[in-house]
Amino acid sequence: MKAYGIGYNNKGSYKIVAACGRKEHPTKRLWTIHDFASNVWKDLELDSGNIKEGKTHTLHTTSGVSLNGNLYWITFIGKIDPVYSVIEFHSSSETFFIFCDLPCGTTNCYKDALVLKIFEGDRFSLLKQCHTTKKIEVWVSKNKIDNNLDSEDVEWIKFMEVSSPNLPDLVYPRYSQPSYFIENKRLVVCTCDHTGRAWIYVFGENKLISKTQIDYVVDPWPSHSTFIPSLVPVPRGQREELAELQA
Repeated sequence: MKAYGIGYNNKGSYKIVAACGRKEHPTKRLWTIHDFASNVWKDLELDSGNIKEGKTHTLHTTSGVSLNGNLYWITFIGKIDPVYSVIEFHSSSETFFIFCDLPCGTTNCYKDALVLKIFEGDRFSLLKQCHTTKKIEVWVSKNKIDNNLDSEDVEWIKFMEVSSPNLPDLVYPRYSQPSYFIENKRLVVCTCDHTGRAWIYVFGENKLISKTQIDYVVDPWPSHSTFIPSLVPVPRGQREELAELQA
C-alpha cells in the first residue's frame, strides 16, 4: 500500500513524504522525502510495521494527517478483531512511533469507515461507521495535540452519534474512505456510493439532514479530501529563488 503526506521539521522546512510497500518485506517501505529548504529528494527504507512489541502494524488508509509538522496514519494489528492505533512519522527525526490507541474498539478493517482528521486546528477527530448497523460515531481528542504530549495523555470523548434508519454507506470499497469536516454540531461528509457516484451528506441531531449528488461535476470514483486553508506559505525551492534573482 502506498502512503503520502506533507509535514515540516523543527526548523520550519516543509517535507513531502511518500512511500510504497516492499513485497520482500511487508512491514518495510521505501520512503521518498523531498525537503523544500534544500530542494533535495532522499530515499529511505524505514520499518513502519514492527515498532511495538514485534507486532506488524498495517496502514488502514494511505493519506496521512498533518499536525504540528508531523504525520499521522491509522494502523491496525491483526485481521480478526484488529486493534487500532495512530502511528506518527516524526518529520525532524524521520522515525516512526505509536502515538496513541483509538477509542473505537474492534471494527471490520475492510468494510467499516474509519477516518482520522484534524478538529479545531489542534486536536484529532475520528469518524467511524459500522458496515453492518450503518451507525456513525465521531470522537474528538479532549485536549490539544502537541509535540510534547505523551500517548497516555490522549483522552477521547464522543462528540456525535447518528443511528437513524436508512443511513448511507460511507465507504465502498475499502480504498474509498470518506472525507469529512465538523461545523458546529453538524457533520459534512463527502463519499462515493457503490457505483462511484460522489455524494455530499450533512448529518445533525442524530439524523441525515441533506444529501447532494455531484456526479455531474466529477468523474466516477473521484479523489476527495478536506482542505483547510493555511496562513503559512510553503517555501519555494532554491532554484526558483535563484531564477528570480537572475531575472
